Amino acid sequence: MLDAVHEVATAPAPMPDRLWQAIRLPARRAVWLGGTGLIEPEIRRRLEIRWTRLDDAEFALLSALCRSLTPVMPASLKVTGLEHLRVRRRAIARGLLG
Repeated sequence: MLDAVHEVATAPAPMPDRLWQAIRLPARRAVWLGGTGLIEPEIRRRLEIRWTRLDDAEFALLSALCRSLTPVMPASLKVTGLEHLRVRRRAIARGLLG
């Protein structure tokens, strides 16, 4: 794998702690909502995952936001799952996932 690395980008400047904390909490919440919100309500209940009306409203808002971004997304990000693997079949066959 190291043979495939031709150059290394310079490290970005460190992010100030306050900025990192301001970004991290909303990102963590969005990831939790996105993952947990996709679980069927009955499964959440069985797993004893707490899900409130506020969680449901935030998940609906996050979902709407994601759907609204689709028209401006690059075409390469719109191809996912099995279709992504079919599109990249030749590159993947070359090794190290292309």
